[in-house]
Amino acid sequence: MRKTIIILDSFLVILITLLLVSVFVLTGLGSKYHEVNRFSSWYFFPTLFLILAFHAVMLLLTVIFMVIGLTSTGCRPLPKVYRLARTQMIMRIIQVPFFVVIFIFGCMCLLTIFTFAATFVLAFLDLISIITTGLCSIAVYHEMRKSGLISQNEQIAYSILAFIFCADVVVAIVAFARARGVKKRLVWDQRERLEERL
Repeated sequence: MRKTIIILDSFLVILITLLLVSVFVLTGLGSKYHEVNRFSSWYFFPTLFLILAFHAVMLLLTVIFMVIGLTSTGCRPLPKVYRLARTQMIMRIIQVPFFVVIFIFGCMCLLTIFTFAATFVLAFLDLISIITTGLCSIAVYHEMRKSGLISQNEQIAYSILAFIFCADVVVAIVAFARARGVKKRLVWDQRERLEERL
């Protein structure tokens, strides 16, 4: 369930990007007439509403996931925490090109007065996407600390950096590298114990 929430949290950025691409492709990129009517397409606002409704549900599920993760007293098995860290890193890396596309569209919308407000809508959607993925990251880093993969100071630093654009990707990579290093050490220790028994 936790991996599913991490994956679905990342879909907001992908859905926003697909909506933007469809708006610009279906209305024509170079047409001056469509500059005014670009965001008044019949499907734009209903689709935007569905995306926001999806995001509201995902935000609720993420908060529930975070609260359950922070209040649970048990420690998850190390392979499961390792897979959570890997899934989180992969999804953060996958989000990068979509954030770049949204940024480019936002800059394009700044060029004309008719689409100026769309830039602020895109910035707001990016902000709520980063908040949702940051909340999800808090739970993952808490699980990593409980499993002994990172210290409490690292958990706090990683959790704060999870809300900063671009830093969240770097932190997810560093956290996965830490988890991978611990996993390799454990595998090595198990091999050495087996060799000693033989």
